[in-house]
Amino acid sequence: MDLAQELALVSSSAIYAYLMHPEMQGKLNDECPKYEMRLTESVAENTLKSNK
Repeated sequence: MDLAQELALVSSSAIYAYLMHPEMQGKLNDECPKYEMRLTESVAENTLKSNK
């Protein structure tokens, strides 16, 4: 498996959220059904930021 394939696999399994409403979660670039904005923030990143 090359690097591009590995990155695609990680991106497809990661969970992302809408920045202003983190309860809206899904895959990268899915649209928030309520606000029609793209999901771009990694949920793991948001969790780490909020714990600092």
